[in-house]
Amino acid sequence: SSPSGRPIIWKASASSKTGSRTSTSRISASHRCSRAALALLALAACAALAACEPAESRQPNILLIVVDTLRADHVGCYGHVRETSPTLDRLAAESYRFERAYATAPWTMASVASLFTGLYPGSHGVTSTSRLPNEALTLAEILQSRGYATAGVVSHVVLGRTYDVHQGFDRYEDEVPGAAHDDISTGRVTDRSIEDLEGLSAGKRPFLLFAHYFDPHYNYLPHPEVDFAPPRVGRLDATQTIKELRAMSGDLSAEEVAFIRDLYDEE
Repeated sequence: SSPSGRPIIWKASASSKTGSRTSTSRISASHRCSRAALALLALAACAALAACEPAESRQPNILLIVVDTLRADHVGCYGHVRETSPTLDRLAAESYRFERAYATAPWTMASVASLFTGLYPGSHGVTSTSRLPNEALTLAEILQSRGYATAGVVSHVVLGRTYDVHQGFDRYEDEVPGAAHDDISTGRVTDRSIEDLEGLSAGKRPFLLFAHYFDPHYNYLPHPEVDFAPPRVGRLDATQTIKELRAMSGDLSAEEVAFIRDLYDEE
């Protein structure tokens, strides 16, 4: 919302990179209640992501948070009975919350490319593990052309510079030191994002900061401080990788499936 509390409605209208045409697109948040590869929970940013002409003269800062494979029905503000997302729930209580929004693709790169371009995969071209075309006009590029400072911190290889998803970002951290699938996200991405927020806030330009999290994707790690899951159920003790769980998927007991759901909720 704007500094006055009124919602900001953007209408994205910007010249293409070649300057030969003008493209208009509506950048919208994507959210899918499924085991899709992307779940967007940028609840505070959603109202500001629809375009690029703020209603107020002061351009808003934008923090866009994307969480990979986060099911809507496992988030409190979308009806989950467990307190899996207390901070998001508090934010949702005083923000705009979309009840029906859907990812355009069931995997990370294509869905994020759609989020950034406002286009379906068939239009932006990322229908397999391929690069985002240079001619695609991204949210970061539109904002950058409006004077925004732009930064991104990502935790998944398919969002790395190799695939050109970083178009329009002044800084793009895609190699978080020491990151691995068992601890790829929260601590390191948050620390880097906070550093960026502090630096961007100290500047005179409005900014876009994009932070991408991976925790609910895999592996499912225990978090004793949350304590949803017991130490062990049947053959499972939270040391199994996603590949091992997939190999066991046809032979899991109901109790073991519930244990995996508990670990997912802890993540």
